[in-house]
Amino acid sequence: MPVNDIGAIYTPSIYGRTSFPIRHNAEPIFYKTFDGSNDSIVGLSSDKITVREHFFKTGEPLTYNAGTGTSIGISSLSPGNIGFTTYLPSTVYPIVIDKDNIRVALASSLARQGEYVDINNLGIGSVHTLLAEKQNAKSLICIGNIIQSPISVASTVGIVTYTNTSLQLDKLENIKLGSFLRINEEIVKVSAINYSTKDISISRGSGVMGTPQKNFSGIITTTPAEVLSGNYNIVKDIIYFADPPLEGKKINLTIPVADIDFADASFTYFTGNDANIISGSQAVFYSENPPQELITGNVYYLIRSANNTFRFATTLFNAFNGNYIEFTNVSGNEFPVASFQLFLILPTENNSFQGRVFLRSNYDGNNVFDDVSEQFTGITSSFELTISGITTVGIRSDNGIVLINNIFQYPEFEESFEFREVGVGSTGQTFLDFKGFDDSKTYDVNVKGLPRGGIIVSYGVTSGSNYLPLIPATGYAVVSAAGTISNIYFGDNGSGYRSGISTYYFYVDNGELPGDGGYGTISPNGFGLIDSFEILSGGSGYTYNGLSTSLTTTINALDPNGTPIGVGTTSIFEYYRGSPVNALNPGYVKIDDEIIKYTGISNSTSELTGTLRGMLGSSGGLHSSGTSVVKYEYYYIIKFDAPSPYDDIPLSGSTSGIGASVSFEVNQNGEIKNLLFTNKGYNYKVGEVLVPTGTIGLSTQIENDKLKITINEVAKDEFAAWNIGRLRKLNDLSPKVNSVRKIFTLTETVDGRIRRTSLEADPGGEIDLSYNLLVFVNDILQIPNESYVFLGGSQLEFSESPSLGSSVKVYFYEGFDGDAPFFQSQTDIKEGDKLQIQRNIFEAPPLSQFIRTAKRIVSSDTLKTEVYTSVGLSDDSSQRRSISWTPQKSDAIIGGEYVSKSRDEWSSGITSITKISLPIYSGLTTVGYSTYASGTFVGVNTNIIGINTNAGIGTLLKLGDYVEGSYVSIGVTIVSIGSSYIDIGSPGITSTYLGDSSYSFSPIGTNTIPVSFYRIN
Repeated sequence: MPVNDIGAIYTPSIYGRTSFPIRHNAEPIFYKTFDGSNDSIVGLSSDKITVREHFFKTGEPLTYNAGTGTSIGISSLSPGNIGFTTYLPSTVYPIVIDKDNIRVALASSLARQGEYVDINNLGIGSVHTLLAEKQNAKSLICIGNIIQSPISVASTVGIVTYTNTSLQLDKLENIKLGSFLRINEEIVKVSAINYSTKDISISRGSGVMGTPQKNFSGIITTTPAEVLSGNYNIVKDIIYFADPPLEGKKINLTIPVADIDFADASFTYFTGNDANIISGSQAVFYSENPPQELITGNVYYLIRSANNTFRFATTLFNAFNGNYIEFTNVSGNEFPVASFQLFLILPTENNSFQGRVFLRSNYDGNNVFDDVSEQFTGITSSFELTISGITTVGIRSDNGIVLINNIFQYPEFEESFEFREVGVGSTGQTFLDFKGFDDSKTYDVNVKGLPRGGIIVSYGVTSGSNYLPLIPATGYAVVSAAGTISNIYFGDNGSGYRSGISTYYFYVDNGELPGDGGYGTISPNGFGLIDSFEILSGGSGYTYNGLSTSLTTTINALDPNGTPIGVGTTSIFEYYRGSPVNALNPGYVKIDDEIIKYTGISNSTSELTGTLRGMLGSSGGLHSSGTSVVKYEYYYIIKFDAPSPYDDIPLSGSTSGIGASVSFEVNQNGEIKNLLFTNKGYNYKVGEVLVPTGTIGLSTQIENDKLKITINEVAKDEFAAWNIGRLRKLNDLSPKVNSVRKIFTLTETVDGRIRRTSLEADPGGEIDLSYNLLVFVNDILQIPNESYVFLGGSQLEFSESPSLGSSVKVYFYEGFDGDAPFFQSQTDIKEGDKLQIQRNIFEAPPLSQFIRTAKRIVSSDTLKTEVYTSVGLSDDSSQRRSISWTPQKSDAIIGGEYVSKSRDEWSSGITSITKISLPIYSGLTTVGYSTYASGTFVGVNTNIIGINTNAGIGTLLKLGDYVEGSYVSIGVTIVSIGSSYIDIGSPGITSTYLGDSSYSFSPIGTNTIPVSFYRIN
């Protein structure tokens, strides 16, 4: 039933309306009023009560209230009146007479038996009410085609102390600004949080999810408060939203402190696909400790000052003119360490409202299940469903509605999930098992397709020190007399090299000098320094620059500042590369591992002049007198690969978290800067402290020097589930989408065969079948009579053709057993058959018509042909004329589509008897489709085979895995059955049905394999 009137739901500002009356054709749906003192409404002789458009179902519990008046009087002898009351009690059960009249019973069982109370006195007062229960669990509400979730219990917290406007909690787990708590049936909203003391401020009153304010008492400190999740709550005939429905797309951002530039009064947020975050976007600001210029809960306007950089403005005018709010760094008014939150409205087209209430004859199974999203890890696939913490069973036959992030999850395990029940009664449990995907990649939480949780959102950072800056190594090459690279010397061993990240190479940079092809690899030690190398190619054609001239003499002690070098015999050093040494042709000497440049010679003092220390990548140092001085005629510089950047550095420190990594830079002082998460990971817990892993710290680094990232908040997928009744899966329409087709035939697969489905309602009944269909196009629930039209039968017609590649899935709401009629069309007529309406043999003409072609089957008793304008037409609708029918004999193109002459009902069927695992005797081999060696299954009690499976000689066997409901390849038959074995001999039937591949084995001793038994119908 559509909820087609919800009042003025759209609001121009963020602080708009949150509650709206819900109506169907202007009538309240759950909460009905009537005049209990009016004898034309309350029948003393008929025992009927007139309640206009009541929507009640026989036997459902209703809350009766006489308001300020007196209840309706009943006989003490009324059926079920055990306490001999003379007034209608507060709970009654209707017996539906018609859509406007009911009688009432004192128990559900009595109502279903038609045993109603005897009304003998009118009530007092004109406003008596009847209220149906389980409003949330009967409804499906959409805003902007997005399914909203009813409130449910997510967790519980203890209350330590309280006032009328604040609470002190024992923990803040799952508590955020804007969260809802239920305390003694009253729902309150969290308006402020003190994280250090665990105190929260609360908003109260009937405007908060529709519950009136009650007096707190000491008992609330002994009863845990329920932390709620969800988008709405229906109370009486009013729906209360957690946030105002808005014109635009709403998103919730958490901005960590690392993304805030206080001095620039801006914050950074990578918009990705949210390109509509523009200057002028409205945002509600929330923070525990805001700067003095911003107020928690106020609306501000964003200025997009750069691609992903934003500032705040006080008005829309200021936002468009770039007048942003500047912050002053006043003590006590800085941004919080953790983060701040923004609730944004992105401009889009106007939102739409879509509401449905699903009626059925028995609402015992209608329940809203507890929120299990706190258990989401990205790893776990099975979750127990409870109701206010209590286990439940009995919903497996209903598919129910399950949402992940407000996206409908397709029921049945081949789609997204299935319900699994364990045990019965009060000890029974119901589990929700998600299918997911088998993927070995663990770094990405998305690849397994399971509900995600523990994704790092907000964090605090203690800056690290004594980290290795990224400094490339430097050095030079030694050329042998053969003109090859024979050795290299390191001038600087570099910094920040890490083993296992990549292979580092060195190359000879000969500049203008001869030679080519020299290269090799370098390897770091455990402290990020290059300390070893391997020459992979010495190259060729290099000019020999070995120890061309070596002189050991008494030189001056050299300090790093550059004491002149006394070389004794200066003539050796007067020439470089064949020319006199000067500023344009400087010479080079090597003392220990230091290269020193000189531009002149002092013959009087035997000293090199114009010296520069630590040249060509070498390091200056203190040298003792007597050190050998080496003259280098040719100098080949080595180019070393730079150390890999600190990208995707894994974080350690979590007991269960997976995949979190960061990128950062290290300045020359060894301090980390520009920290950025490259993977937020999953399955992390609030409070865990993470540190980067690998060789990134100096050998002198201690534990207190390390960068520490404390997790303040994690994100998870949002979950909601409730049971409205039975949803029947119809066949996927996606393969039929071609960007042109608007009309689709609804079918269902039954016993492996596709059959046309005819959905029909009783003529004149209250069921609108278009609202019983849940039609999803690309996971978006479509609006009945707007996005599509369905008048019953087999044909679903879209107002616009779904685009090519669209996913189209359809489910039909059946309610309770027998509530909604549902038929598989058993007619023999199909598209392509030939039909001819005969003349009326009992009357004068019309004549017989010419033959027509069935173009479309509409329902179980209606079809369409081409437009007929020839003989045999009549305006007399009371005539009953026979039809001759000829099945289609050849394939045809009808309406631009190929229609095969084949018919499912004419093909033989293969029915599965059972499937078990049997031991296999060495020697059984199956290969391909037609070659099968004989073999024997051993260790099988043939009494079990004969009795439980009805299998016998000639029974078909499928070796290997079997998928229920699919036609399969049949490989072998049973040749003989002994006391404890089954023998398969000749290949038997080797046909392939619907292309399923056969199973292959090699002789595998006495291992077991799955075997499926079949019979042909």
